[in-house]
Amino acid sequence: QSPINLLIGARKFTEGWSSWRVSCMGLMNIARTEGSQVIQMFGRGVRLKGYGSPYSLKRSRELDPDQRPEGKVPTYIPTVETLNVFGIRADYMDTFKQFLRDEDLPVNDSLVEVFDIPVMPTIDLEKARLKVIKVKDGKDFKKDRIITLAYEEPDGRPRIMLDWYPRIQMLDGRQPANTVMDAAPPQRLQGTQLAFIDWDAVYFELQRFKNERSWYNLSIPYRAMEEIMRHPTWYDLLIPEQELLPRKFREDTLRWQEITVALLKKYTERQYQHAKSAYESQFMESVLLTKDHPNFQEAHHVEVQRAQEDIIRNLGKLTGALKHNAFSKDIEFARFFKAVYAGFHLYQPLLFLEERYSADLVTVAPVALNEGETRFVEHLRHFHEHNTAFFEGRRLFLLRNRSRKGIGFFEANGFYPDFLLWLIDDADEIQRIGFIDPKGLRQVNGFDHPKLKFHRVLKEEIEPRLADPSIHLHAFIVSTTPFEEIRHWRKGKSIAEFNGRNVWFQKDQQTGYVAGILGHMAST
Repeated sequence: QSPINLLIGARKFTEGWSSWRVSCMGLMNIARTEGSQVIQMFGRGVRLKGYGSPYSLKRSRELDPDQRPEGKVPTYIPTVETLNVFGIRADYMDTFKQFLRDEDLPVNDSLVEVFDIPVMPTIDLEKARLKVIKVKDGKDFKKDRIITLAYEEPDGRPRIMLDWYPRIQMLDGRQPANTVMDAAPPQRLQGTQLAFIDWDAVYFELQRFKNERSWYNLSIPYRAMEEIMRHPTWYDLLIPEQELLPRKFREDTLRWQEITVALLKKYTERQYQHAKSAYESQFMESVLLTKDHPNFQEAHHVEVQRAQEDIIRNLGKLTGALKHNAFSKDIEFARFFKAVYAGFHLYQPLLFLEERYSADLVTVAPVALNEGETRFVEHLRHFHEHNTAFFEGRRLFLLRNRSRKGIGFFEANGFYPDFLLWLIDDADEIQRIGFIDPKGLRQVNGFDHPKLKFHRVLKEEIEPRLADPSIHLHAFIVSTTPFEEIRHWRKGKSIAEFNGRNVWFQKDQQTGYVAGILGHMAST
């Protein structure tokens, strides 16, 4: 049997130590009231190296298929990965547990049933000869480019958003605003707060952040951090105004420092990814789609609480149907979870999970379809089934595009559209490829947003670089926000004018937007 490691200490263990293998924490006469120390201790206790090298820093249920071990993950691993906390005269534990319940997070990990739902291809890729675009082989961003962190004008990019309300509730039990819309207006860190920042500590924290992600071609000048923070137009900080007023010196300055670090990490990641996409966009080429493309996976990894017997039973039916090639219609496991059938998608099934209702009952990896994505697939399926005349001499294919692993574009700020759609005309063998993204437009605030302009950049800049006359590229936004709810920024534009800019409305144009998208692709 393995030895039991016992570490006994005092409040000192809230900082200055680290361990990858903490499984239990016992609190005695600590965490009796609100405060940040106990949260720091929890944060250290939940750290894991994760599987693989370099360390994934993820629990087994969060691993993407390409990160998972070749064999099946042992059933006891989730138990080993669980941090157990008990307390004697630790009154704050009740407050912390209530916070987890309010956020629909599990208070205790329950036993789960694990399914690896097989992914079944629907076509022979070698015969279909579908084309995609990719970065040319031999081009290595990390080896070819040195990136220096510096302040850059936003240039139309959406602001980075940092919501501090959940942190406030976790630390002292105050109830935050229910939604972003209910919160106070976005705040900024001004000279009053920045004057008390320990820039040495911030610098070393950013260096750790960089090293964790193996960004060894990123240089972080010491002076750049303060310069970036003194130009606050690139972020929105959601926090009560009084949290930025000086009251208690130590608590206030620590809070401002945490916010500064969080903001700079987000800024650094965006600038690095933006530079990477800018580099790669210069070396795009068209290639045939093969089964080893990152948009394919071997299985959907699904974990379900064992108390959800109906879901477990229906998942078993789905697995059987897939193995016997009998999956031909949607299978609903619960009102928030189902398998979606689409015969034109390059693999089956697609899974839909409404996370706001599923809480900790079900987890799916890779991330399941959301409501807007699912509706698009269903609307496309309906059009495909009821418009056979349109598809005479044409073939339709669809593939979900995985965020950060699939096909992304610098020209739209690291945009990873949700779907790739091929409309192939057998007469001229032209592959009309559409990048389609169902998304909300409430926070877009204007036609100058990079994602709304992307369809022009794709057609006018990226397509000519490919030098492949057999490919025509298109991009469309399918707004999941109703037309009426963007009246604050549409400036009198009509739905028809939005359609002219390749923006369609899923709810307002439910019966016609798919026809509009495919008709536009077929005619250009």
